Amino acid sequence: MALHCLAAVARCCRVQPLPLSSAAAGLPAVQAALISGKTMRGGPKSWIKEPWPYKERPYRGLKSFFDTTRSRWDENTRLIVVEGPPAAGKEVVARALAEEFEMQYMPAASGDLVYINDYGYDLRQLNDKLPHKLKLLQIDDFLKNPYDSRMGSFQINWFEFKLSQYIDALAHLMNTGQGVVMNKCVLSDFVYMEAMCNAGFVSRGVRSVYREIAQQCMPFLQRPHLVVYLDIPVAEVQKRIKARARPSEVGSPALTDQFLQSLEATYKESWLKSISEHSEVLTYDVSQETIVEHMVDDIEKLNFEQYGFQTDKMSDWNRKSDDEWDACRTQYTNYKDHLMHNMLVPRFDVPELMAEQEDMKVFYELYHETAPGQKYRFGFNPSMGDSVLFKLGDGGKYRDTTKY
Repeated sequence: MALHCLAAVARCCRVQPLPLSSAAAGLPAVQAALISGKTMRGGPKSWIKEPWPYKERPYRGLKSFFDTTRSRWDENTRLIVVEGPPAAGKEVVARALAEEFEMQYMPAASGDLVYINDYGYDLRQLNDKLPHKLKLLQIDDFLKNPYDSRMGSFQINWFEFKLSQYIDALAHLMNTGQGVVMNKCVLSDFVYMEAMCNAGFVSRGVRSVYREIAQQCMPFLQRPHLVVYLDIPVAEVQKRIKARARPSEVGSPALTDQFLQSLEATYKESWLKSISEHSEVLTYDVSQETIVEHMVDDIEKLNFEQYGFQTDKMSDWNRKSDDEWDACRTQYTNYKDHLMHNMLVPRFDVPELMAEQEDMKVFYELYHETAPGQKYRFGFNPSMGDSVLFKLGDGGKYRDTTKY
């Protein structure tokens, strides 16, 4: 079986305008369509409606008639993504923006999203017993040896982690009305694949499979309202990497000037140009200093509602009826597994993404039979203390990726 399919297999018309009233936002009418921070408002925001408990209760059927998706939305119901090269300060900026705008902060994707199962067992503990090609890799493994033949599978699996988190961000926004600020996202992940391929870390065949997977997954996602790009020269990136002295980064053969320059070029010449056709983009030179207050002022001036139906910008957010938004909310909340199955691309022509049958057998037995809580879906494992007598439903548990 292809390695890029492995993780996915293992886991498994009422039209109304946005409720942007000045009373709900606590702002003058002229500012009601704009994002507002705590400083501008002079205090915490008031919520239009209690959030739907989407992590505990599904959203389906007749509930959509009494709990429409946009009934909770206000001017701060936006998706913001902070992007940039390593050591640009993305986490600091994203956290600060989320705090000021009272949005949900979602950190950079982590292996903890899938390597720690619903019972708290860390599957990476199996690595000593797993065949070499099927070990569960992390970013540190890439930094130590980017020429490892397993890096193709690693990058595709990382795309999967980011995809899972992005779906969770959309589910959170649609069920609660609270905006989300993300530290990088799946939509920009291809810049890393391009840089890895250009640096010779992965083959063109791996890149071909990656592109096919991305092509299948992207159409189901809403692009962000805003991208904040933190620009920093490669020389300054290297300086900051050296200054923060992380053991896995110091002297890493992966973080070469060639790799970082390719990363920067793909960001600026490809992704930012493409995403700017659909989202607002703000770029800041943070090589000297980062002033979040200036970013907040710029964001508060953006009018996301100014674009008409004839433009591509904001088209992901301006062209749907309530019925369509309710359908999107249902899909992201209840059928995440179905969306993740778009990762399953039947490509068997790239050796780096293939494993021997004997190794797959060992992996399956360890992953599904030996690891605690992996034999059945969450809630249906008697060995973990679950009671399954007369239990109805398909089990499962909403993975809260906002905490990693």
